[in-house]
Amino acid sequence: MRINYKYSNLVIFSALLLFTSSSFAQNVEKKADKQFALKAYELAIENYEIKLQQDSDCTHCIFQIAESYRLLNQNLDAAIWFRKLEGKKELPDQYFLQYGNVMKKMGQYNKAEELFANYAAIDPITSNYMILSCNFAKDLLSVKPKYEVGLFQASSSSADYGPAVFKDKIMFSSFRNDYIRSNNKVNQSVINTQGAQLFVAPVGQKVTKNNIKHLRTDLEEDYQVVSICYANNYKSCVITRSPVQHKSLAYNSNDSELSIYTAQVDDSGNFYNMIPFPHNEVGYSSAFATLNPAGNIMYFSSNRPGGMGGYDIYASYFKNGSWTYPDNLGANVNTPGNEITPSYDGDLLYFSSDYHFGLGGYDMFSCFVEEGQWTLPINLGNGVNSPEDDLYGIKHPKTNEYFVSSNRLGGKGNHDIYILTDIQKEEFATVSPENEAIPLAVSLPTIKDEGPSTNDAVAVSEKSNKNENLIEIDSNIDLSSYTDENPPEAVNLENVYKNTSVSETSITNEAPKINYGSTGISVVAAKLVSYGEILSTGKPVYFIQLAAIFKNDAKVGEFDILTDYGNIYKIKEASAIKVKLGYYYDEYEAKRILQLVRNMGFTDAFISLSPIDTRNMELIVNPSENDNFKYSAPIPASVGQYKVRLASYSDPSWFDLASVEDLGTIEQWSKNDWTIFVLSGYSNYENAESARIKAVNRGYIDAAVVKDNNGVLETIKRN
Repeated sequence: MRINYKYSNLVIFSALLLFTSSSFAQNVEKKADKQFALKAYELAIENYEIKLQQDSDCTHCIFQIAESYRLLNQNLDAAIWFRKLEGKKELPDQYFLQYGNVMKKMGQYNKAEELFANYAAIDPITSNYMILSCNFAKDLLSVKPKYEVGLFQASSSSADYGPAVFKDKIMFSSFRNDYIRSNNKVNQSVINTQGAQLFVAPVGQKVTKNNIKHLRTDLEEDYQVVSICYANNYKSCVITRSPVQHKSLAYNSNDSELSIYTAQVDDSGNFYNMIPFPHNEVGYSSAFATLNPAGNIMYFSSNRPGGMGGYDIYASYFKNGSWTYPDNLGANVNTPGNEITPSYDGDLLYFSSDYHFGLGGYDMFSCFVEEGQWTLPINLGNGVNSPEDDLYGIKHPKTNEYFVSSNRLGGKGNHDIYILTDIQKEEFATVSPENEAIPLAVSLPTIKDEGPSTNDAVAVSEKSNKNENLIEIDSNIDLSSYTDENPPEAVNLENVYKNTSVSETSITNEAPKINYGSTGISVVAAKLVSYGEILSTGKPVYFIQLAAIFKNDAKVGEFDILTDYGNIYKIKEASAIKVKLGYYYDEYEAKRILQLVRNMGFTDAFISLSPIDTRNMELIVNPSENDNFKYSAPIPASVGQYKVRLASYSDPSWFDLASVEDLGTIEQWSKNDWTIFVLSGYSNYENAESARIKAVNRGYIDAAVVKDNNGVLETIKRN
């Protein structure tokens, strides 16, 4: 038999090439796994994607990429990659749990519940617990925030975290690299790969780049300090160190590199004579150490064996010149999840947990000792907490302000430091640059609006008010279309109830009342909220905050150039008026607009997630010389002065837009707790009166023509 050596060599070469390619793909995947274990998530993503070029169905690679983005706190990208695995049969055990956690951190609680329910096949107890946590988060959003949240101006576009009080200053860790050291060329790679530096900034005065300083000298800084805490006498401190850090601040139960040191402190806050904590555990982490005011009790977190699971909080006491063996704080405080970054002010222990019921990610909690036992932790609530990670909370011993690190939307980038002030103690004052107010942090749930309860929704007609400035106008209207044989259609109460979304059954019991007559809500001092759409109070959306104003006569005309990107609103929040651009349903769209806004010179603008509250909103822009606000750009000039006031509702979701949308353009006005619906688009009184008659015949019995005088509705008295 004759052998075709040319063909044989080709086969061998092809097989060798296939084997080499397969071997290369396997090596790349193993390399990515090692990088993932070392928290080099960006590099791991690159190599997993290379593997996917060889094997597009590599479930492990897709899941690991999603997990990498999750641990980088890039939730949108994580969700995209988790979604790629939807519908596949063989999934990693943690798929539904971690995908659900991402959805919860994005405020998508309904989707998170669905995913947690699927996790029941793996762990029914955890599944049920996580579903309950989503229900808790929805309820928590309805509780009024107790704190005004401000951005600490020393924060940067890099990760800033771990605030600590030293006299009249704040020490903190940061990955920022805009402060150049003299030995920067030597340490540049160290800065980027090994960790953060310690900085010091003033409290109670304007923070600028000139008064933010390095805490340690060029020779002392080793880029390994995670956090620091001083005793109240400022003579000693405890330090958490790690040779490996990541700007995402991703901590998990497999960490083994964090350790605690004690040290002495000089007059500048710098530390020396570091001594390892004698109860650091080899192969496990001891971290986030904090001291009580006297400096003789250390609280810290550790993932050492014997705990409740993940990181637990422990206490060690300084007695007879040494630290006692750590005591676990017990099941009231610690959980199967992670409890980290404790702090103690002498009365309350503060810490963050990713397992106790919260809004998502790490939430902050507080507890105290009662009859020798730690009480069950209390969630510090919406505003203090957000759907993202809220960590390193401390209380300032003199100002009673709280400082917390968070990667919530609305900051300068990554993790930022925020200042929390008790709303009850806040008074109107000129806004201070170092404590600029920002919106309270909220989530963006996709909760289906099932409509208000029968006790909440009330629709009433307007009433005449003796204090109104009435305008007398002759009613010479051509009503020739109506005759004795063809009168206006009589009002049918069944149609009235139908048009106002209230059933006959509900009317006879505890239904929302509908009054037609002289009682109702005056249009005096009503504020325009929306044009051409209906805003439902309570629906969370994305805004771009432009300014926070603490005085009523502040000028905001500089923002009128932004109306191409959305409406501009004045929104009353806590003790400030927030000027916001928006709103946007999609996070990506909000980020795109934010970049455009910053490119136009508004560099301090940021994204906030806020629920729509029509009671506290006013649609503004294009201020006149005396700064009385006119309508924003989306409202055309052809709208005209004459409008038709229809009715007022305590809940705008009960208004039936379909019943009148053919008569004109709908406007939504707000006064106190009431929403007033108005029809516009009429060039003269006659056209408005014609629309009013049609509205009356469709059930809006007390509809009336009103005049819009530069954003002020005035009742027109008819003869």
